[in-house]
Amino acid sequence: MKLAINVEPSQWAEPFLDVVFNCGLNIVEKEKAEVLVMPASEITAEDLESGLKIIALEKTDGGNIVFKNVLKHKSVTRYITPYNYNSFELHNIPCVDGRFFSTLLSHNLEPQDPDYLIDEKDYNKIKEGWNFLHYFRLREILSLETDELFQKNDQRPIDVFFAGRVDYDDKEGTRKSAGIISEHRKKCAEVLESMTDCETLIVKGKHLGLKAYNQIICHSKVVVSPWGWGEPCYRDYEAILAGCILIKPLTNFIKSSCGMFENTYCIWTNPDFSNLENDVRLALRNFGNTRYKRKANRENLVKRVEALPLIVRDCLTV
Repeated sequence: MKLAINVEPSQWAEPFLDVVFNCGLNIVEKEKAEVLVMPASEITAEDLESGLKIIALEKTDGGNIVFKNVLKHKSVTRYITPYNYNSFELHNIPCVDGRFFSTLLSHNLEPQDPDYLIDEKDYNKIKEGWNFLHYFRLREILSLETDELFQKNDQRPIDVFFAGRVDYDDKEGTRKSAGIISEHRKKCAEVLESMTDCETLIVKGKHLGLKAYNQIICHSKVVVSPWGWGEPCYRDYEAILAGCILIKPLTNFIKSSCGMFENTYCIWTNPDFSNLENDVRLALRNFGNTRYKRKANRENLVKRVEALPLIVRDCLTV
């Protein structure tokens, strides 16, 4: 199958572009192609009616499909997304901004019906592809030797670490879920701040440079990772790769190619953080006993990075 790759370089696309031209696919100019590969957000009506089969690439942070109209079009044979819900019905539930998890949080906004409903045929076009595991932020942590990381940091001075935004902008009313997410994250920070007998480090906002952030996370026992614009976050991967225990709101309704949320990488907590303190204290008590599991989790994710060429090739073979 002759593929045309229409993807502009960016921090999201670079890992893909580094691999796609070197994994044995038959890549040609658009005029000679049978299949067009491009971001879903950039696909035009002209592209859909060009006669080419289309593989659409989605880069949303969560399991939701932003461009369901593109997914449903007959010319689109595959829709590659970092994450997906574990059933097509979840894509059709009334929610805020198309984010299923908004229905799980306490808020005063009325959920909206989706603009497009997808069926099982549409759902079967979706394939989980490369994701945050291949994000540029992870390169430094990935370069660390597993044995060296665990030997140096067996005694970690920071009990609990959370760094991230707590105030989300609704962009002039286009993202109503911003308030829901902000409330969710502020509650997380509030619970952690109340744990004054623990060595907690809470950084609200993007105030840490990547080098400082990596140093801190590699010296932390527990990392708490609330939801953001989507359910997954690059913090999830950073925590596992740094050898931490990851605590996250229950996210087992998400699928990914590396199995981050289907397997036992996380300790699940209630989305309203009503049990977060108990979960953190349990994780801290058991930290030393989880060394083998934390090490195995890190090594499993490193292997998924090494498998990136196979993931890309599989996704683009139709």
